[in-house]
Amino acid sequence: MRKNISLLRWMQLCARGVLVVIFFSLIVVWVSPRAQSALAGVFFGKVPLLYHVTLAQSLYTMASEPRFGQAVPPYTNHHLSRTFFIQGDFKQALKYGYQELNLYPHHFTAYYIIGLTYGYMDMPEHAIYAFGEYLKWHPESWAARNDRAWIQFRVGDIDGAIETMNPARELYPTNPWVANTYCVLLINKARYTEARAHCTQAEESAKQFSAKTWGEAYPGNDPRIYEEGLQAMRASIASNLELLNQKGE
Repeated sequence: MRKNISLLRWMQLCARGVLVVIFFSLIVVWVSPRAQSALAGVFFGKVPLLYHVTLAQSLYTMASEPRFGQAVPPYTNHHLSRTFFIQGDFKQALKYGYQELNLYPHHFTAYYIIGLTYGYMDMPEHAIYAFGEYLKWHPESWAARNDRAWIQFRVGDIDGAIETMNPARELYPTNPWVANTYCVLLINKARYTEARAHCTQAEESAKQFSAKTWGEAYPGNDPRIYEEGLQAMRASIASNLELLNQKGE
């Protein structure tokens, strides 16, 4: 008659099983660019509690330099570019953004991070062009229109910025970013009554936002800054409304 296995022995076998699974998982990650890229995504926002941009960057870098002649997984360089952008390394952000396009010319999403990077590098013409390329394929993107309009605003092209924002205003009239940006543009055209309507809409919409809702517009950012970002948006809207009050509108 077979003896029952002891609890200690059972625990030892389970521990060995776990170690075997971990070992083979590490092997798979080491040799598989797709596994590396997928795991990087876990640390780059897919699981907020595990957010770690440096670890994500390391894994994306491994996936972008595959062993054994394997192909670089789609969007790996794009996400790698985003990690460098978030950390302020704009040169590397551009490098990998363009590398994504070199490998996958139809991945026009890369133009978004390229546009943002040029914007932060104070190269507005390049930024406006890159956002324009992105919008050719994603004309419904309110975020790209918002970012492009802000850069146009910074260089004094108010009319161009309004033209950029018009489709977003029509598609997303209650979006607080869209409404606030449109408000600012109208203030600079002295269209104060219209501006107040948009700023009021932005204020009402922002009141309904949680920090998590705000963060959904900024994938890849550290979840710990979401609350700070939400408060900054609300403060911007309040500042614009105060400006309108000072103008007697």
